Amino acid sequence: MSRRSLLRRRALPLLTAVEDVSVASHSDETMPAPPDHELLFLGAFPDSTRGRAYLRFDTSGLPAGVVTSATLRLASYSAPSCGSQTGEGIEVRRVVEPWTDGFLHWGNKPGSTADDAYIAAAGCDVPAEQVEWPVTGIVQEWVDGTSNYGFVLQHPDETLDDGYSRLASAQNTELAQPRLTVTMTVSSAPAFRRVVMQPLWTDESTLIATAPRFVMVMDDPVGGWLSGEFEIEHDPDAPDQGTGPIWGGGYKPGTMANGVKKAVVPAGLLADGWKIRWRVTATSKALVTVSSGWRKATVDAAS
Repeated sequence: MSRRSLLRRRALPLLTAVEDVSVASHSDETMPAPPDHELLFLGAFPDSTRGRAYLRFDTSGLPAGVVTSATLRLASYSAPSCGSQTGEGIEVRRVVEPWTDGFLHWGNKPGSTADDAYIAAAGCDVPAEQVEWPVTGIVQEWVDGTSNYGFVLQHPDETLDDGYSRLASAQNTELAQPRLTVTMTVSSAPAFRRVVMQPLWTDESTLIATAPRFVMVMDDPVGGWLSGEFEIEHDPDAPDQGTGPIWGGGYKPGTMANGVKKAVVPAGLLADGWKIRWRVTATSKALVTVSSGWRKATVDAAS
């Protein structure tokens, strides 16, 4: 099997900011930053204070894999000047400490790292243009397990008085809200989210029906169709009741998409008092197979 057959490039749905706020250097614990403003302010203000903007996107739904591109986009409402360059530009950095937009001020603002930082210019054309930052390296860090504390937007040299910028926040209803777009190459890895045979007694080892049903919830990060199989056999530890397979069924390739699948065992195949074992398997289009492993149960329909 070629490695290529196991991989697929996926453009993930646009991610929207779950937290965003701008904080000024004059803020403190008695006057924290307002979390519901429609604009994010950053840079050097006329009263000599400084500002930064913090944003966080929920990336917990990104699958394991290689981030081939990730772009942060915000709408520019105003900037110190127009043109291809605006002051020193706006730098995006990865935040390395926790924060909350409900209580953020200059004294408790989180730290950040210059690793994978990028500077972009923000123009002031009308209508407002989108400012873009490539953040592939930052998002890859999060996919690989680094804690996601979001981004910070700031001027690269905060000692300069080069004006301030205003960008649309997630609360803005007139301009495009902050967006994070991610494209990844992911490996086929079918997985069970839930596997059960019903009805089982509360001890999960007593089957209280002779015509039970299987329920499995499964998915594959590359998407596409899966095949699935349900199996019941005699328990090898009770050979006096019989040996080998009792029943098998499932969904063939090309007939089962990601999601919930069910199958009912035909009546008359299981007898009260039998000890059995059962399992489910799933195979992706790339021929990657995963199994729930054998699980044992005793049929006790009188329970």
